[in-house]
Amino acid sequence: MKILKGVKELLVDGQFKISIIELGDEVLVSADVPALEWCYDVSGELAIDNAKVVYAFIQVPEVGTVEVVGSKVINNLKAINIKYKVKDAGTVLQTYHKVIKYMDDLCRALNKVQTS
Repeated sequence: MKILKGVKELLVDGQFKISIIELGDEVLVSADVPALEWCYDVSGELAIDNAKVVYAFIQVPEVGTVEVVGSKVINNLKAINIKYKVKDAGTVLQTYHKVIKYMDDLCRALNKVQTS
């Protein structure tokens, strides 16, 4: 059984919330990100009327598995949330920026391949 040590929230760029959950020796992060272009292989989805939630898992070097969840309304991406683990709560912002950069670079590279 893991014991909840604490929950903290940060605001990045005045609009993107990062939640930090410390459970025993694990630190879980749930963060909102800019609505970047969706270029990931969808692992699953839940749709109700014109709303849809899609999710994917990507491997980010030096971070590990990142769960990416997107919300779409009438097929327009409205929000993206990511979830991942870090070793230490002090590295949350550094890791957040690393994940965002990786996601952005990945989509740019995939778009270049598709348009070539």
